[in-house]
Amino acid sequence: MWPGGAFTNSGGVIGRVSGTNLANGDPLPYITNLSQLPVAGDLQGSSPVSIPTGRLEMFEQDFKYPQIFRANLAIDKKLPGGIVGTLEGIYTANVNNIDLRNVNVAPSNQTVDGVEDRQLFQGVGVDTVFNEILVVGNTNKGHSYNITAQLNKPFSNGLTANLAYTFGRSMVINDGTSSQLTSVWRRNEVTTNDLNNIELTRSDFDPGSRILAYLSYRKEYLNNMATTVGLVYTGQSGQPYSYVINQSGGSRNMRNQDIFQRSPHDGDLPYIPRTASEINLQDFTDGDGNTVTAAQQWEQLNAFIEADDYLSERRGEYAERNMARQPFTNIIDLKLMQEFYVNVGDKRNTIQVTLDIFNFTNFLNKDWGRIETVSFNAFSLLDFRGYEDPANGDFTPVYRYTRGDTQPDEIFNVDDSGINSSRWQMQLGLRYIFGN
Repeated sequence: MWPGGAFTNSGGVIGRVSGTNLANGDPLPYITNLSQLPVAGDLQGSSPVSIPTGRLEMFEQDFKYPQIFRANLAIDKKLPGGIVGTLEGIYTANVNNIDLRNVNVAPSNQTVDGVEDRQLFQGVGVDTVFNEILVVGNTNKGHSYNITAQLNKPFSNGLTANLAYTFGRSMVINDGTSSQLTSVWRRNEVTTNDLNNIELTRSDFDPGSRILAYLSYRKEYLNNMATTVGLVYTGQSGQPYSYVINQSGGSRNMRNQDIFQRSPHDGDLPYIPRTASEINLQDFTDGDGNTVTAAQQWEQLNAFIEADDYLSERRGEYAERNMARQPFTNIIDLKLMQEFYVNVGDKRNTIQVTLDIFNFTNFLNKDWGRIETVSFNAFSLLDFRGYEDPANGDFTPVYRYTRGDTQPDEIFNVDDSGINSSRWQMQLGLRYIFGN
């Protein structure tokens, strides 16, 4: 999709004009004839344009597709008691990965007021015709590694046991998780507001810790049958997520360098206040018509921060991208296999009937085996409302805390779709194996 943007968003194929009414003030009519659609001069808007606007997408001349260097080292060792131990490490480094920037951003020459030191961008483009001018280049920043320790023990009575622990870390500049370059650029969480200078941070796909345990028992009997029962336990760190600032409620041009409003799941990383004096909260009226004062909001926000292991350690600092984690998951899968041996001539053929229950944990109890997530790997902690008095040069950020008495363990959604989800699923299989 990205290379296609260089053709469709070339500045000569797709453009956009906008207006609230026709130039004479009449409402925009519904027109089915494409040749009669209004053009820029026919529209009336807050800032009418005579040239269609849009965005440009370009690739550097020496751009290279992603390349990595990967090294792997593993050691197997036979231990006492017939146990086989394995230690394995994998290291991956970026040789060429994407580096995306918007060159249509006027540089910042000041920071916001108050305790925060974010750069202040006015949402002004260097070129007033185009919105975003995106350039894709390369970076060699970013790496990942995985270390696995494993023990395996086969028993003579048909029992097999395996236990493995893996720890992994993945650091990136940009995960590139969208098919649209404009979303790839905007959706990175940053501290300083400068999306063109993103720091190396933990990836959305950072694996963390993983525990895998396998226990299987196989028994042959009656000379023509065998039964196998297997259990697989998977314990997995939750995906990383970020605490961010919701931009949808405030000035769309003054907090971030992109001149479009960010979506609620996009945003800057919040400063975590030590005291009420370090955050400027604004009274608001809730859905029931009640006034929620700044003092009440601080009590609720302070309680949330105190109850969160990560945020409580970040007071007086900014939250970091992807440094919080969704809850650890514990899932057990069950496999039953019944084998029947059939002699055909001088060969033994095998019929296998299998029953798999994925997330058997959830099958046993609806509250077990849950995978809890945060949408888009980001949770909006604060709502940005604008600045205290920008007309007179006071750029102290103004916020609202609208989460009420919500606690950190209540912000997650239960993943209930797909094979690898919180919902148990059953699979029946039949297989025929011809003898040799």
